[in-house]
Amino acid sequence: MSDAILSALWRASWQGAIAIAILWCLSRSLEKRLPAELRCWLWRTVYVKILLSLLFAGGIRLPVLPAAEKPKPLEAVFVPNVPDPTTPARASAPISAPRLIDLPSARRSATAELWQTMLLGLYLLGVGVCLFRVARGGLQTRHVLREAIPSSQAEAETARIAAQLGLRRVPRLMVSTHIDIPVYAPGTVLLPASADYSPEERRLILAHELSHARRRDLAWEWLGTLTQTIFFFHPLVLLARREERLARESAADALALRITAALPAAYGNLLLAVSLFPGEERLQPLAGAIGVIERGSLLRRRLLALKEGSHMSSCSRTTAAVLTVTGLVLLLPWRVTSAVPQLPTNDGRYSSLYLRGIPTLPLIPLAGELGLSPEQKRKIFRIQTWIGQRQEKILLTHTVQRRQLAEQYLPGVPPFQHTAEYAAASRNLQRTDQAAWKSYSEAMHATIERGKQETLLLEREASRSVLSILSDKQEKLLSDLLGDVFVLRHVGIPVALYSDLSLSKAQKQRIATIFRESYQRLRERHSVPTWQRIYAETHKEALAILTQPQRDRVNTYLQAHPDQKR
Repeated sequence: MSDAILSALWRASWQGAIAIAILWCLSRSLEKRLPAELRCWLWRTVYVKILLSLLFAGGIRLPVLPAAEKPKPLEAVFVPNVPDPTTPARASAPISAPRLIDLPSARRSATAELWQTMLLGLYLLGVGVCLFRVARGGLQTRHVLREAIPSSQAEAETARIAAQLGLRRVPRLMVSTHIDIPVYAPGTVLLPASADYSPEERRLILAHELSHARRRDLAWEWLGTLTQTIFFFHPLVLLARREERLARESAADALALRITAALPAAYGNLLLAVSLFPGEERLQPLAGAIGVIERGSLLRRRLLALKEGSHMSSCSRTTAAVLTVTGLVLLLPWRVTSAVPQLPTNDGRYSSLYLRGIPTLPLIPLAGELGLSPEQKRKIFRIQTWIGQRQEKILLTHTVQRRQLAEQYLPGVPPFQHTAEYAAASRNLQRTDQAAWKSYSEAMHATIERGKQETLLLEREASRSVLSILSDKQEKLLSDLLGDVFVLRHVGIPVALYSDLSLSKAQKQRIATIFRESYQRLRERHSVPTWQRIYAETHKEALAILTQPQRDRVNTYLQAHPDQKR
């Protein structure tokens, strides 16, 4: 769980960093040509991009890379010494048992998991501190609104400006002794009680604050707050917040100038007067309200935007449209992939079951059905012989490791997890020694998972090699045969007899029904004797569907090859 959360945070962090860096360079280089409203929307797009990257792990596949070449056959690289099926068989060298190990990787895995848990705890602590600050700011805003006094000095002016902006509801105009700068809160314009504004200054201030209401900046402010809370550790997210707030205030300035027809110089003087009025300790904005006054370089950039806006038109509609479409495209978490993936998972022929079944599938008896040439049969035989030896070695290695763990923690109990003796010994260890039980469970789980992963990688590599030998037509035939072959294997009918039995469509359907019922019963039972009984019953039911000649052919084959009985 902690690993998944940290991985998602890392993925969203570096993708967001790239998006922020690109947009920052674009906005700074084209600051005089891009209107503030467009810059503001682009920065908000970055917020959404980061959050989507956090939520969607895989991303949207974008197949633009050239298709990968067909993989090189595995037998030409990995199995130079596997005997040819046409040559006399020789005794293979015995597989030596691996030396006993103490599973250090299991301890390293536990240590890594501990560090991940600690890192996740620190992250959640930081998020909690940020949420506390937001909650405290929200309570402070409610207190300011509750203590504010309604003002009737400019009600008519407020209603007129709201009508010009197309607002359906006219915000309240109130005065507060707890603020030193004008603030827009939900449905309310707050003016500082200590400030003495002239009618013209009050008109410009009201136009600016009501512009925030027209643009719904308060709702978007919560999106930025959410992003900053989740990525409080990210320095570029703080940069994005600063740039978005500057663009937001500049966009409100431009809208206020447009509806009031005021001179930019007069408006700039008002900004200077308001920003220099409060003390340093009272410049922090309230949570859930908008009242940001910049100083230093940010105030200079805001004043320059007023100056440039007085004699320079906005960027062309074409440029704005191109940038908007680009922002929307970059908004989604795209992932560049090959045009034709090497092993496409959305194709039934390349499903996990298909890839795992190919290496051990008896393709040589199906040579007639697939139309295999002698050279193809030779190559496939060598690959399947090699993977059989490798699977035997992996099984032996991990069996020894599991037996070693059982002897250490459960003396005298065979390491088979589906026996009553093993289950009783495990429960007893869990009751008597929790620490030993935890160490044993983690080590056993690591051993089992490592064996599964090694086997899966081996099977996938062998599958790729077999597929590289077959033609496209043969691959299609193999995908059609795989379902039938898998069902026959499960019910105990030899796959080598697939062509000889010539099963009808009705027989295949009835056997598939038996397979599904049996598979469901196996999932509900967790003991080896029960599984053996279910396999025997399934085999008996499948034989009953065959004709008498077909049953005789199956029984004769199984008597000659007893190792293939379930």
